[in-house]
Amino acid sequence: MKRVTMLDEIRKITKFLIHEPRYIGLRRKILVILAIFIALIFTNRFLVIQAADKGAFYISLERVKEIFWGSASVYSKEIAPAATELSKLGIKNLTQEVFKLPLFAMIFYLPFSFIRDFNWALALWLAANEIICYFILSVFLTIIEKKLEDIYMAAAAGLMALAYFVTANILSTNLSLIQLLLILLAFQKAKDNQFIFSGILLGLAFFNPYEFFIPLAIFFMLNIYNGRGLVNGWMLISSTLFVLAFVIFDPRWLLELLKVVLLKPDFYPFISFNQYIQNIYPEVNTRLLDLFPILILVWIVIEWLRTPKEYYLQELWLLALGFTLTPLLNMWDKTYALTGYAFVLIFTTALWIDRAPSKFRTFSFAVNILLLIVLPAGQMLIRHRALAPADFLVYNLVFTLILLMNLYWVRLWVINPYYSVNKLDGI
Repeated sequence: MKRVTMLDEIRKITKFLIHEPRYIGLRRKILVILAIFIALIFTNRFLVIQAADKGAFYISLERVKEIFWGSASVYSKEIAPAATELSKLGIKNLTQEVFKLPLFAMIFYLPFSFIRDFNWALALWLAANEIICYFILSVFLTIIEKKLEDIYMAAAAGLMALAYFVTANILSTNLSLIQLLLILLAFQKAKDNQFIFSGILLGLAFFNPYEFFIPLAIFFMLNIYNGRGLVNGWMLISSTLFVLAFVIFDPRWLLELLKVVLLKPDFYPFISFNQYIQNIYPEVNTRLLDLFPILILVWIVIEWLRTPKEYYLQELWLLALGFTLTPLLNMWDKTYALTGYAFVLIFTTALWIDRAPSKFRTFSFAVNILLLIVLPAGQMLIRHRALAPADFLVYNLVFTLILLMNLYWVRLWVINPYYSVNKLDGI
């Protein structure tokens, strides 16, 4: 009897997908996504990488090489390449922060470290993150049980990628979009009662617990409240396994991480909020700032207590509130947490599309396009430079207010199950 190998099974499944008439639509979608992906790679390679943070991506790749093939700790070793190498790659400023993430966070950069040409590796990384925008939108719409035609889905994903807060994170080459996608996938699997898979995905999403701490904590508490303890259990198990797996490459990495975070703290909550803000804006110095995180916490606790949590839209509303408030604590020196705005924007827009009059939908769409794409892009074109930190703060604060207004406007539809499932014309 012939032994059936895994390769034989893969070939069998591939042949079935290629020739089975039922999967014509799936094959067409895969081909379109692949074509767009290839087009994005070339566009990024010859146009977009000039605006990307090459230095940050270079440091990430060097840290990957140090983790898997080096001998020094990435928590203490400083990346110091030769000036000629940086000049050859077109890197003008190489500013590196102290590495504070778990080692398994760098697994996402590993495949790109095998590409010899740095610029092509960066172009591929940017394209992957741009395509992730499509998958974030697709997973979210699956969660809320909505469907869009492929052409509208692609257009919406493109607009999402062009939003200033998403573009900023794509160009900074960080992991925020990947983390947001993992959180969404974990929620989707939990909603579908696939608790073990959800827990594994949630454990992987904990590679950066600082930037999305509030929504991750809300997700954890929702699992406890709604009897999904298995999700949290597998989250802890998978996180522990990820931690232990990298002991092979650096036996002391967990101690080194704790040393960096606890003994050399430079971010909230390991230092006071006032000190954190003062490190960024030295002219600001008032102890009243230390009350701000407490107010945010009280706000979240009040909404937790007064919001029902039995319906998945109610859970999403609490998560959206967490994603909206989180940047108020850590957006002052980096853009990472701003990616959570995409979660809130998709959530509120999906509710508006079903329930608001067409005139309001048009008005809301125009305002969002103006604020998220047109104004930032126009400002950069007029000034012939990227947005300054002060510009980002203005846009962030204005958009935070808009998102909060949207969240509380749709709250009635979410809290009351009748309004959640019935269209309300004229509102």
